[in-house]
Amino acid sequence: MDNGYLSRNHELPQWLFPLDGPRRLGGPFLSTEEIQIFRTSVTMRKNFLDVFKKYVTIFGFQYESGVITLSNRIDPNTFFTDKWMHPDSHAYLFITRITRCLRLLNFNEEAIQILDILFKVNERSGYKLIDKQTLDVWSDIR
Repeated sequence: MDNGYLSRNHELPQWLFPLDGPRRLGGPFLSTEEIQIFRTSVTMRKNFLDVFKKYVTIFGFQYESGVITLSNRIDPNTFFTDKWMHPDSHAYLFITRITRCLRLLNFNEEAIQILDILFKVNERSGYKLIDKQTLDVWSDIR
């Protein structure tokens, strides 16, 4: 899957980053038993991180050796920060879903890193890029 496909397919995050209960029609949700398997299976955790690493590139993130940073390479087929970081961006729903899923599956450090980056970017913009409601939700996840 190329980045263009990933950024255009708005149902994909529901399948790649499931939650613990139905949030929207069409996407799976994880049972308590499935969450435990995700939290303990080395293979599932590795596969999940491989998907996560690929998917977050559409937002301009880079994930290497457990560290998330903003990439300095721009792929014109993606949402990259100059395209999706604006007040009331629909992409914030994807970020919320991803970070909730990360927390649910016990990838706490990854969730915190993404949110920390976004809070810092918003601060540098003079608090103009991310609306208060989204920040409040992300604070709860963080």
